[in-house]
Amino acid sequence: MVHHAIAHVTRYLNTYLKGLFDLPEDVVVVSGLLDQDGSVEPGIFNKLVVSLVNIEKEQVPSSFTRHSSVDGHLASIGFPPLHLSVYLLFSAHFPGTNYEEALKFISYTALFYQGSPVFTHENTPDLHESLEKITMDIENLNVRDLSSLWSVVSGRYLPSILYKMRLITLDSQGVTKQVVSAEKVSPDVGLLRR
Repeated sequence: MVHHAIAHVTRYLNTYLKGLFDLPEDVVVVSGLLDQDGSVEPGIFNKLVVSLVNIEKEQVPSSFTRHSSVDGHLASIGFPPLHLSVYLLFSAHFPGTNYEEALKFISYTALFYQGSPVFTHENTPDLHESLEKITMDIENLNVRDLSSLWSVVSGRYLPSILYKMRLITLDSQGVTKQVVSAEKVSPDVGLLRR
């Protein structure tokens, strides 16, 4: 489901940038910056590159009870849904004299997600059915953390902005067992009679 979420937020950013600057082709690509051999990915020149840099589990309190069955006497027990945060690095790879273009695309990326930080089925009907909501938040990095990130990503800094894409829900719908629903237990059970 992570791939659906990344594709969704980048597709809308791409549509925005293409319309704003009257571009004939996509300017946003989902890619790493370097190939496995250490060379620059060929398809990222003069592009805004979106790279996955981390996935972490959100600490969301949850219950193991899923839902009551049709007859209301049983409750299904299963593992709770998994809520993830995905860190996306938006890097502007406009080498040489195109540095101002890099700054422009980073600026308009921030502007787009500032105005459209939440993606739901209501405001983007083509959101994949496995996703309830996607929220985009800028993640602040100090200089030390930024240096560490770029040493891992490519070793060479590019104008960039890091976003935390929040609450991607993965749910296998797995049921481990069914138990008698507490709602159907008689109120007299467990009480001492006088």
